[in-house]
Amino acid sequence: MKRLVQLGLVVSLAITVVVFLSACSSGGGGGSSSSSSSSGTISNNTQGVQAASTSSQSANMVEGSGQTFQNLGSIGLSSISAAPAFRSSGVFNMSPAMTKLVNTTAKLSALSSVGNATSSIKRAIASRASTGATGNLNCAEGGTASYTINSASAGSFNVTITFSLCRENNTEIDGQYLFTGTTATTTTGTTTTLDITLGSASSPFTIQDFSPGYGSLVTKATLTAFSLGINVAMASSSLTYTMNASGGMDLYDYANGDDYALAFTNGFNDVYALSSAGTGSTTSFSITSNGGYSESWTTGGTTHSIASSFSNLVLNLTFNSAYITVSINGQFTITFTPASCLNGTFSFVTNTPVRLSLTTGKTDQGSITINGATTITYNSDGTITVTTAGVSQTFNGSYDLSLVCPIATLDQPAPVSTGTTGTTTVPTSGTAMTITLTWLKTGDSTTSNDDMDLHLNYYNVTAPTGSTMPTWHVDWDLESGTSTTVIANQCTPPTGVTSYRSALDLTGAGTCDVLLDQDNTVGFGPEHIIATMLPAGYYVVSVNNYAFHGDTSEDVAVTIQIGNSLFGPFTATMTAADGEGTDPASWFGAADIVVTSAGGVTVQAHNPNLLPWNEDNPFGLGAPGLRVKGGI
Repeated sequence: MKRLVQLGLVVSLAITVVVFLSACSSGGGGGSSSSSSSSGTISNNTQGVQAASTSSQSANMVEGSGQTFQNLGSIGLSSISAAPAFRSSGVFNMSPAMTKLVNTTAKLSALSSVGNATSSIKRAIASRASTGATGNLNCAEGGTASYTINSASAGSFNVTITFSLCRENNTEIDGQYLFTGTTATTTTGTTTTLDITLGSASSPFTIQDFSPGYGSLVTKATLTAFSLGINVAMASSSLTYTMNASGGMDLYDYANGDDYALAFTNGFNDVYALSSAGTGSTTSFSITSNGGYSESWTTGGTTHSIASSFSNLVLNLTFNSAYITVSINGQFTITFTPASCLNGTFSFVTNTPVRLSLTTGKTDQGSITINGATTITYNSDGTITVTTAGVSQTFNGSYDLSLVCPIATLDQPAPVSTGTTGTTTVPTSGTAMTITLTWLKTGDSTTSNDDMDLHLNYYNVTAPTGSTMPTWHVDWDLESGTSTTVIANQCTPPTGVTSYRSALDLTGAGTCDVLLDQDNTVGFGPEHIIATMLPAGYYVVSVNNYAFHGDTSEDVAVTIQIGNSLFGPFTATMTAADGEGTDPASWFGAADIVVTSAGGVTVQAHNPNLLPWNEDNPFGLGAPGLRVKGGI
């Protein structure tokens, strides 16, 4: 694996966010404190630029985490008609990792099946019925969602929503979403307490994001016993919204081979106090943050980490139809290990609020001082100038400034579709190749229990013939000892890949270089192969219909992503099943891939002279009928 990035976020102290929907004065910056390697003294503009880079990313960490929690809590909140919208300003650069986490979790609240379920739950809760209610819903593009209200009497309720491979908008959601709550009404208003849990230690809640048309698998969010405690107090002119988070959350980026892992301890506490509707089209609120977190990531074999905390860090935000303005005041502490950027405590004072034009999408004014030594100036042309002791450096915008001390990566552009044939090159970083198989018979409105299997055969020559034996293969039935240099199921998978059906260590270094990380036997995919390297040679990608379970035909689609190039979909209708035998009607040769020693890649139509099954079977070697498949 050429590049691995692992990120971990551990919130070690409570962070409190207070939001007022009317403009409020900002708190002053706190005093400096010592850190493990620096007091935060800024002696030159190199240090000033580093302080400016890390501080802008930290400000947006508060906004990004708030959006993520709102996304995950949206189902429970919608069921009680209380889901205040939290907006990110866009002024400070949000890390690509946090951006992907926000966007992926937002898919949960956007499901139409969720809207249908919450409408029914809302009515049951409002009626305070003594008996429960159940319902089953078909998801828009396959799969189901069911709900059970275990109790809804005396102002209490207990709701379970179970997603079963629920597909919509190129997203697949699977797992249980549970929330319990109580509602009490007094003369001053209504108070509701919710306890929300997504997934469990043995059965996580997953959100998988695909490229358009359920092509390549892009990211996977996994929540393991993740919980949110929410208290909502509604009065005639105010709404107080308090959130505490704990548990595990992980985001894996298949293109980069990067992992973003979050674990929350001691609670991550957000308090939104909404007291008015603003003036006209203008809305103002503030965010006050206290608490700490840490992150770690590995690049090029070197592990990096940060430990960070906020002390009365106040963001004032104002939104109108033309601009968003933000001021930041307070204190932020950060420690890099190793000390690649300036460590210490930094105090912020806003001289002129930073303004973002909604017309140009760029900042056009603003001034912030750090530790009384460095000034960040937001220029009218969208550039940013950092000045210390009369020395200045200008950046094209907040993204370029963030690259000085990048805290998180997963920075990968969307894949570009190149059709079913074409050329590209082996990527020099990130995952070398991913292959995704999905299936759903045309006309099926819910799910398919048919069992389709993804196979990859490799030849160590670039022009094999029908008599050439494959060098190795990866599929659900990979057996140890396929050659003296290949070991199956005895390697360490990429960080973030928590399980796999079969894998190969091609180099003998103990890491899984090619693996089938998803083997789906009871739904409609995905089946998925990850390759962290692409040796020169010839690859055959194929599909076997292992078994029908109620259908007589099945529509399959395969996509291949190499770097930023997306090939496919390669499609076929399967009409026969053979339990991984040698019946040609049960196999689909999707595509062939040729990789040269110089790193050139050609994706081309399958050569029918090369059998799609693996070396266990093509010449009578082995008895496929004797093998019994176990589901994973």
